[in-house]
Amino acid sequence: MAKRKYSIGQILMKSLTSEQITGLLTIVSASTDLNIYMEKFEKIDPDMAMTVKKILAADKDSASRDETRRLTSLQRTMEYWSSLWRNYDDIVSEVGDEEGKYAVQDHHWEEPYFDGGSLALDLEPIADDMLTLMADVYDEVDDPDLFLNALEEIASLLTSWADVAKRLNHPGRSAAAALQAVAFHTPENWNTVLKAYRRLSKPDTQGTLAPLFVQWKNEMAARSYPYFMDSRKVTDTWIHWLIDATLDIKQDKTWFLNKLTEWLSDIKDNTKVLKKQWRWLALLTRDLPQGEKIKVKYPFFWETVLIEGDSRGDLTASRRKGLREMKAGPYLKTALEIWQEQLRRIVPDPASAHKSNYEEYARWAQALFELNRDEYNVLITHWRKKHDRRRNLWRDRKARHLPVG
Repeated sequence: MAKRKYSIGQILMKSLTSEQITGLLTIVSASTDLNIYMEKFEKIDPDMAMTVKKILAADKDSASRDETRRLTSLQRTMEYWSSLWRNYDDIVSEVGDEEGKYAVQDHHWEEPYFDGGSLALDLEPIADDMLTLMADVYDEVDDPDLFLNALEEIASLLTSWADVAKRLNHPGRSAAAALQAVAFHTPENWNTVLKAYRRLSKPDTQGTLAPLFVQWKNEMAARSYPYFMDSRKVTDTWIHWLIDATLDIKQDKTWFLNKLTEWLSDIKDNTKVLKKQWRWLALLTRDLPQGEKIKVKYPFFWETVLIEGDSRGDLTASRRKGLREMKAGPYLKTALEIWQEQLRRIVPDPASAHKSNYEEYARWAQALFELNRDEYNVLITHWRKKHDRRRNLWRDRKARHLPVG
């Protein structure tokens, strides 16, 4: 009897659509316990066997059923990981091409210049997908400097663009590429970026550099925010003022402190402004010189209200160094006074609780109790009138040894 050229599995793969194969496997798995074949699966492919085990275990638990999409085999994961890097290489290869996608030419007689915004937009979804796979592929990727080398490659290409533009006597484009190279490599180190900006800023380059500098400031503010924030919508915060003032501390220190005074006064006197701006105030309170003393004196307030963002060490260090250089330490007292007077206005309403889970509301109440007991009593009086029947709400207060009125 002649040996089959293809296995039944290979023939099915060639003959059926993905949807048909899905239907076939669904019927087979519903009709037969696949666990009885596990030994054979392991002989063929241990990775496949382990993945099937996880999927079957998750399928038995209805709460985990929606998570089966994460139970991808290692081989499939690495296959997708490799495809992401191929896409990355294709994009980066365009950067060095003067006729490529990222070479923009305003007029046919002009030399092309680099379009960094389009590059960032194309790389961002690839980076997002890579981050979700990082934990799964870490042990399989035998290159600890993989990401660092990739970033270095882009920074190097930007530097090359700057050199080409300089040779062609396009100072604005050369300066723009040079600034982008620095900002791409160390975006959160303000000293490095500002030093490059000062060095590159000249009468014939300022028009090109100014929009890039505004874009970078917006990005620094968005990265500092404790929640996701579209950098295009962040245009005027204390972080913007701090960066501008740091460019020339001697000249703009007083300007920055006056801006800060005006902003804090507005928050203190206007509840609507407070509700829109309180997260920026929380970030400032954490960053101000001696701010960490609050952590010792008001620990629940620190952990509940002064939420730490996702920014890395360089960005936090840059903000705090800037505030020290501005001698902004005395504003910590002002910020604390605002919290003591206004925190009650932003304590979440228990009416929004999910399935009678009042833990979050108990934490906020305890934070207010630490700061201002009179304001806490006003809050509890209001809640007694509005939420008296929410027994779990009052139970959680008692568990924290808080007065319940």
